[in-house]
Amino acid sequence: MDLDIDQGIAERILRTDNSFVAILSLDAYYKGRVKDVVSLDRLKSNIKTDSLYNGNWIFVYEAAYNDWFTNAKEVVEEDSVFSQLLKYGVNFYDSTNIGEDWKDTNVNDY
Repeated sequence: MDLDIDQGIAERILRTDNSFVAILSLDAYYKGRVKDVVSLDRLKSNIKTDSLYNGNWIFVYEAAYNDWFTNAKEVVEEDSVFSQLLKYGVNFYDSTNIGEDWKDTNVNDY
């Protein structure tokens, strides 16, 4: 994903409760696409053991798989089911499949 996100937009996006938006946001953040420092505390606080069995499961799992948060990896490794997925390298999000259509997108226009 090759689009830059300014601080104001990033802060609004990172307040999301949508797991898929959170995954895309963290991917952009860790690839240096967010141009200013933003707090990830709210997303990190959503990582709990019971999050693996609600609507946040894919966010928590991908955060562990991609080494975005240490506490995500700990939560996943403690779970008998999800730890096996992690052990065998299963993932559900592949940033290399983001289409070229995004290349010229400026999120500040929205």
